[in-house]
Amino acid sequence: DKIVLFADDSKFVRKMAEDLFMQLGLKFRMYGNGQLLLDDLEKIDKDEISLIITDLEMPITGGREVITKIRENNEYKDINIIVHTNMSNDNMSDSLLDAGAQKIIGKINMLSLSEAINELIT
Repeated sequence: DKIVLFADDSKFVRKMAEDLFMQLGLKFRMYGNGQLLLDDLEKIDKDEISLIITDLEMPITGGREVITKIRENNEYKDINIIVHTNMSNDNMSDSLLDAGAQKIIGKINMLSLSEAINELIT
């Protein structure tokens, strides 16, 4: 009954993810940018969060800042983070993993996203 938090500025991608989450039987919350996710994070009991999935390039607050802010708070150290992005290359992937993400998935690859969710959800 835990919640997946998902941030992406694309309505199309949010709709695709929503369909996937419903197929997987997950509870979830959708955000149009990283700042909305961070603002809501403070209102959710950390034990209710199963996974955070964030896009990298978003207005206001992007995925790298989301990861940094979450990892700055020791309360959230056990929550896994997946980055889904079209911007990925080996250097960027390494820096995102170093920042605290567990996986980097190509955007709109719902099969890879589904596999990563099943692997990392708590």
